[in-house]
Amino acid sequence: MDFQDKQDNKQEMPAGKLEKLESQVRKLLLESRDLAFTEYLRRLTERVRNQVYQIDLLQDELDRSYRAYQQKQGQQSNAAVQNSQEQQSNVASPQKKNAEFTVAAVLLSTLGGIFILTALVMLGMTIVNGFVKGISLYAISLAVLLVSELLVYPRLPRLGSVFSAIAFGGLYLTTLINYEVLNNFNFWVTCGIVFVISMAMLLVSKKRNSAFYRIFGIVSCYISFCCLQWVFTEDKFLALAALYFLINIVCIMLPVEVHKTGINLTHMSCNLFFSLLIVIRPEDYAVSALFLLLFLCASILIMQILFIIQVRNQWKETALGKASDNEGILVVYWLGIVFYSLMLVMGVNGRSRNMGIWLCHGSVLVLAVLCLLSFVALRKGRERWYSYYFLNMAAFSVYLFADSSTEWSFTICILSMLLAAKLLSLTKAPSLRMSEAAITTVACVAMLVLYRKPTGLALCGGILAGVLFMNHWQTYYESVITYTVAFYAALLLKNAGTLYLPAFVGGVFVALLVFNSIKRFRGKNILVFNILALSGQGICYLSLANTGYAKEYLTYFCMLIFGVATFILLFREKYELDFKGKYLCMVVFLSYMILVLRVENPIINSILLMLVALTGVGIGFARRQRGIRIYGLVLSLLVCGKIALYDYWGVPTLQKTFLFLAVGVIALIIAGIYIVLEKKYNTTE
Repeated sequence: MDFQDKQDNKQEMPAGKLEKLESQVRKLLLESRDLAFTEYLRRLTERVRNQVYQIDLLQDELDRSYRAYQQKQGQQSNAAVQNSQEQQSNVASPQKKNAEFTVAAVLLSTLGGIFILTALVMLGMTIVNGFVKGISLYAISLAVLLVSELLVYPRLPRLGSVFSAIAFGGLYLTTLINYEVLNNFNFWVTCGIVFVISMAMLLVSKKRNSAFYRIFGIVSCYISFCCLQWVFTEDKFLALAALYFLINIVCIMLPVEVHKTGINLTHMSCNLFFSLLIVIRPEDYAVSALFLLLFLCASILIMQILFIIQVRNQWKETALGKASDNEGILVVYWLGIVFYSLMLVMGVNGRSRNMGIWLCHGSVLVLAVLCLLSFVALRKGRERWYSYYFLNMAAFSVYLFADSSTEWSFTICILSMLLAAKLLSLTKAPSLRMSEAAITTVACVAMLVLYRKPTGLALCGGILAGVLFMNHWQTYYESVITYTVAFYAALLLKNAGTLYLPAFVGGVFVALLVFNSIKRFRGKNILVFNILALSGQGICYLSLANTGYAKEYLTYFCMLIFGVATFILLFREKYELDFKGKYLCMVVFLSYMILVLRVENPIINSILLMLVALTGVGIGFARRQRGIRIYGLVLSLLVCGKIALYDYWGVPTLQKTFLFLAVGVIALIIAGIYIVLEKKYNTTE
């Protein structure tokens, strides 16, 4: 093609072809991920702008370059997929190797180290005797420790950790053998050596940041304490308690930053178990109650500090978005609440009365201070209330089970707990609802147990005053308080014949009026409370059918008054008891009360039943309720049959005359009512 043909093609070139090529180049520039291809596209852009006459050639060149770019990208993608598969294969392989390493390197090395250490110990005990034997045991353990730390640990850290832990365990074991078996050391030297070994373990675990060292050291140290505590005299007890407290404090001050939950769980469990072993010792060791309670308070302090540390660690992990599991710690802490409360009781019991009273008050006071400090330390979380639960449980146990506790001290304790629970309920903290309910229930039970004493009256006053602080679970509190007060009134009249029945029914009746009439007490579940209260009354009325209540006319009359008053005053819309069949229930109730009325002359029952039938017919017409009318009519017919078949025989003539006259008049009145109102009600119903 000559120059003239090129000029002609340039003139005939469509204007849109150039724009299409430029648009395609810009698009590829945005999509390009290869530096060489990107640089090529930039140069091509300049060529397009400067050499319009070569558009076709440039288009072909761009197409060839783009195909080469796609081929290059495809090869890179395949290589990436292959590398990813190789990486996954390489990851899977170490996982299999890790399982194999766990079994071979850790388990077998542990067992091997234990067997070797045991063999060396047996060899040392066989060859030499006395003091040399004890020193040789130390030499064996120290040799294993040095080899592990200098040779094994730098090359194989996990295996070295296992051998070092075994060596430290051998040092503890050697110390106890020298003390218990070989008698090379006395108590004081043994305590000093145990202290040195424990400090070394704590320092090594802190330096290595090893949870394995720390847990192993804690368990070994407490095992040594358990072996030393069987030789108590007062001075030895104080030394062991001081050593125990110091090691625990150092352990807390030198924390390990990994696996904190497991370390704290182990520490709290060992602390609780060792304290329990101290307290359940036989009574013949020479340790005063004061020192024993001080030891328990120190142990409780250790538990509280560990719990605070664990909770604060949980807060930090939660703030960082990490999941934390504290269920095991909470279980151990709640076990500590229960067992330490019982241990305080065991520490107080068996003392003189005056000493016991001071120990009761003193232990509760010290515990209150510790719980207050724990509350302040955890004031930003709901865990702060756990110390409040602890104080309640401990104080209740001490004043209930301690030998030197009195009724008034126990009553004051319960009233104080009840007052604190009601005041704290104003905070509306959900964590306190269960404890408040438990304290209220305990106070109610204590009031019923002490009903004949002034302490029972004091508890009754405190419970009634607590009604003003009902902010939640109103149905539960109203039901518990109602039944408690009703039983309390019944117990007070227990020796006054059968008047305890109307006393109970009257107490429930008054509670129904109070809780339904005062707007503050009318919660959304007031109907549930009303049903529960009326169920209690119903049981009392059913008990009247027992022959043991025959001829108890005062009891019968009082309960009849309360029953009628309940139907008249309470079965209304205001009390959510307004239902269609309430008048029928009232007539049935009156019929039942007349049937259980045991009088010498059955004629009275028949006349009263006819009056009830008349009342039912009248109410049925007045309220336009056919069911009540039918009940009254059927009852009147049954009474007439009763008179003819039962009452008539064996009754004097004068009484027969009065009976037939009274029943006849009532029957005529019922019939007259039906005759007069027949047309009116047939047209309206």
